[in-house]
Amino acid sequence: MKKIHIITLTSILLAQTILCHSQQLPAPYATTPTKRTSKIIGWPEITKRVATAGLPYPEYLGMLGTAAEMLLPILVILGLFTRWAAFGLILYVLAATYIGHPVIWRMPPDGFVRELLAQMKNLAMIGGLLLLIGAGPGHFALQPPRDEYDA
Repeated sequence: MKKIHIITLTSILLAQTILCHSQQLPAPYATTPTKRTSKIIGWPEITKRVATAGLPYPEYLGMLGTAAEMLLPILVILGLFTRWAAFGLILYVLAATYIGHPVIWRMPPDGFVRELLAQMKNLAMIGGLLLLIGAGPGHFALQPPRDEYDA
């Protein structure tokens, strides 16, 4: 397989992971998992989590986070503004890790491994997105790679 095809496949799989990821809410909200539809419709849960993290303007940050979680992976899959979309996804994953996962050294032993694995998954996604920033869009992107239009 050529390098170009591997980069395209990597970008699609990374974006699909972020786009389709569903996370179980912590104890106070553990009745339903957070999915895309409930993030669009169920604003009180998202704003409570953002407010609990101590961030200002929870409604606006919740809207911004939901929009980033839905639009940026689509841009990566299509190959439009891939580097900027990957950078935005890195910021989103960092914020989601801060808001959604408690500090692991304060976790009780029964939840420590689950939270550690979730944080390592997010760290791996950040590493893949950094690779995508360095490599740029793949061969099948709608926006051509920088090499083709730089002269």
